[in-house]
Amino acid sequence: MSSKLMHPFCVLGILSKYSDADNILTQPEILEKLKNEYNCPITRKTFYHSISILLSNGYDIDTYADNRKGYYLKTRPFSEEQALFFCTMMEGTSEISKEDKEKTRDAFLSFLSRPMSKDVLAMLSKNQTGRNSSHTVKNLYALSSAIKTASKIKFDYIHHDIHKSEVLNDKPFDDMEPRFIVTKDSHYYLITSGGRHNSISHYRIDRIRNIEIYNNSEVPEFRYQDAYDYALKSIFMFSGKPEFIHLRVKKEKRNAFDLLLDEFGFSVRFSDYNDEWFDAFAECSPQGVLILAQKYLDLFFIISPKNLQDELISRMETNLSWIKNSP
Repeated sequence: MSSKLMHPFCVLGILSKYSDADNILTQPEILEKLKNEYNCPITRKTFYHSISILLSNGYDIDTYADNRKGYYLKTRPFSEEQALFFCTMMEGTSEISKEDKEKTRDAFLSFLSRPMSKDVLAMLSKNQTGRNSSHTVKNLYALSSAIKTASKIKFDYIHHDIHKSEVLNDKPFDDMEPRFIVTKDSHYYLITSGGRHNSISHYRIDRIRNIEIYNNSEVPEFRYQDAYDYALKSIFMFSGKPEFIHLRVKKEKRNAFDLLLDEFGFSVRFSDYNDEWFDAFAECSPQGVLILAQKYLDLFFIISPKNLQDELISRMETNLSWIKNSP
């Protein structure tokens, strides 16, 4: 590509397609991709000039001077969560053919980086496996409207029995104050306040039924940070009062730090114990930690609280007894 006028657009194309906060590109990587994908070999000086032009025209690009790693496009038309929301809505409608859904989805995801698009597609496939997405779509519309208008709601909640049939909760959840919709573990959750216990709670949106919106009700103000902290501390979205947890973790597991940061967020605190182990401290849901500890028995064990350690040991002994005594 010979025209120098196109250089900034080519750089922008590479940043749009491949970069985000988790996938920062170095200058050599960008130059290599420009050459291979656009037949646009440019010098480092031309690259810096292109970045300068993009920044002066309002493009939100994080540079090497900002992060000491490389370059990525910070702002996009919408986030991963918004893309997942849109694609879930579209998948749940019967008015669009499968072919048109795929074309529309691919066009929509082209605004994200490839790694972000891959994550959205992975979550979509999990959300659609063996589930009826029509309830999710209808509930997302209704709950989004209630949140926007600050209206209280009432709804039923379902579980499943041995026949995979839906079973309604004994009583509907009434006088609920819908606050935020979040995604965690490939599910949509509604964060609420109020209700019978006048506390922050969460509900799987695909399990909500029969939503009633009280249009004349008033929902008191609520801080976003409250919902964020709640979701972060509710591992696997188990409810219950968060507690301070102390874990001892094996160093030899290469992904140990990444896994704990994914589960607990960056509020988790690490402390070196010895050459073989390190300690992790976090505030979170005890039931969630129990599930996590059983899932990663080869990675860490619970130090405190002691009652949580005893509960884990009891569960393991019970399970071992079942195995030994099974017919």
